[in-house]
Amino acid sequence: MRRRIVVSLALATLALAACKPPPAATKEYAYPAWGFRISFASPPQVTDKPAQPDGTPHSVVAESDGGGRDFAISATDAADVGVSVDQLTDRLAQMMAGDLKGEATIKTYAATAEGLDGRQFDLKQGGRPVARVRVFLAGGRFYTLAAKSAFGLEDPAVGDFLSSFHASQAPVGGTNATAPSPGA
Repeated sequence: MRRRIVVSLALATLALAACKPPPAATKEYAYPAWGFRISFASPPQVTDKPAQPDGTPHSVVAESDGGGRDFAISATDAADVGVSVDQLTDRLAQMMAGDLKGEATIKTYAATAEGLDGRQFDLKQGGRPVARVRVFLAGGRFYTLAAKSAFGLEDPAVGDFLSSFHASQAPVGGTNATAPSPGA
C-alpha cells in the first residue's frame, strides 16, 4: 500500500512538472542600423519593408516562433511622428484589436532597463488574453514588441523577451512624454 502511494505521488509530481513551460534559452540579436537589440530563443526571421509611395514608412520586423511561443518586434521610422507614445499606443491597440476581432486592455506603463518609457497592453480574444504588446518611441523610431505563449501571458519567457529590448539611441524625432491635456 505504501509503495502504491509513493508511486502515485511520483507520477503526480511528473504530471505537474510536465504542465510547466520548458525554459527558453535565448540569444541576443543586435540591429544597430535600427537602434535596438533583443533576445530570441531561436534565430528570428527578419523582413525589411521599404517605405511606400502611399506614405507607409520604412520598417523592419524580426520574429521567432517555436516551443509554443511567438515573439516579434517591429521597428518603424517615425522621425516626424509629432505625437506621444501614448497616442501611438492608443492607435496601435485599436488597430491590433480590430484585426483580432478582439479588444485591448487599458495601457500601462513599461520601461526598458535603461529607463526608456513605454506602454504595454494585452490583446484579448473571446475575453481571454492572447498577446502582450509593448510600445516604445526612441531615436526617431517606433518599436512594437509582441509576445504570445501557449503557456499563457504569465509564462516567464514572455516577460524575459519583453524585458530583453534595449534601444541604443536617444529619442530624436518623437517624444515619450504623455500628450498634454486639452486644458494645459
